[in-house]
Amino acid sequence: TVLEIPGHRLLVAEACSGINSMMAVMGFTLVLSFLRQRPWTVTALLLVFGTLFVLWSNTVRIAGGAYLKAQHDIDILSGAAHEWASVVLFCVSMLLVISCDELINLIREWMERRRIQNLIMSGEVIEETPEPVAVPPSVIEVQRPSRGMWILASFFALIGVGQVANASLNGGVAWWIWGSSVSHLPAAAVFSMPHELAGWTRLEDAEKFIAQPEIEGKSSQSWLYEKGDLKVILAVDFPFPGYHDLTLCYRNAGWTVADLRHLESEQAETYSRVELSRLSEHGFLCFSLINELNEWVEPPAKSTAGKLMKRVRHMGKPDWSAPSYQIQVWAQSFEPLSEQQKQDVRDLFLSARPIFARQFMEQLGGAR
Repeated sequence: TVLEIPGHRLLVAEACSGINSMMAVMGFTLVLSFLRQRPWTVTALLLVFGTLFVLWSNTVRIAGGAYLKAQHDIDILSGAAHEWASVVLFCVSMLLVISCDELINLIREWMERRRIQNLIMSGEVIEETPEPVAVPPSVIEVQRPSRGMWILASFFALIGVGQVANASLNGGVAWWIWGSSVSHLPAAAVFSMPHELAGWTRLEDAEKFIAQPEIEGKSSQSWLYEKGDLKVILAVDFPFPGYHDLTLCYRNAGWTVADLRHLESEQAETYSRVELSRLSEHGFLCFSLINELNEWVEPPAKSTAGKLMKRVRHMGKPDWSAPSYQIQVWAQSFEPLSEQQKQDVRDLFLSARPIFARQFMEQLGGAR
């Protein structure tokens, strides 16, 4: 989940989110084939080449970005440079699809001419194709949009106007379009946690869990706490593009999710509680993410109806693609945790979360 280069750490999830460009290029390819009335065989071939073009462009972006960062300290995998690099590579992918379609069309025409030449050379009779008859412009039927199409177009136009208007009331249109996915937190941001917190004691200069990449992000800070015979890690990781499902990182490390619940604190703030297992080990995790609007990010809805309702509810608000900042508490043991231990871990997490949020907003406000 993390690319390690000298002096830097690059999140794979942040650097190679090529699924968006993949879906966009596939949609563009289908529309292009429809408008040019290509047969299904050509459409399928264009989709295959479009997939290859997207894979190539994202490989160039990731490998090139890591090389530039490692060799020349040029960052094109975050911020505005990342956005523009994505736009440029997406345009290149579309141009390659158009070029591929033209090439396929030229090959088809060439094969048709060869077929006709072979028929002529074999002596077979070919019926002459009558000359096309020019139709006066006055009798050409112009297909006008129907009333239903006008109604549908007006509906989508109103949605667009509503989004722009709503965005202007939630951070500004310019920020919503250009700055929503760019982290405004200083790279040198530092967080601190108290020595005593919710009955837990912070250990100074103590060894943390070995080989624990799940608590390391592009920028990470962590603390080791102890209560009784249980030790846990409290960590903050940032930034992430929108909601970050931390369970995927643990699954990639071999953990199996036994129980996942999305809960609310007493302040009606969302957080996730997860129980995991790996061979003879047991894990207990609490995590949540906050965005730059000082809102705790809700996990995405799984059902189509839920996704639609959430989209309507947040229409025009900039937190859709805003960067998020994660806090987690992780407990790992060879023995299953008791219910009291799980409650203690939750108490530590819920006590550390407002401290992290306050320090985050203070440093974010100073940067702006």
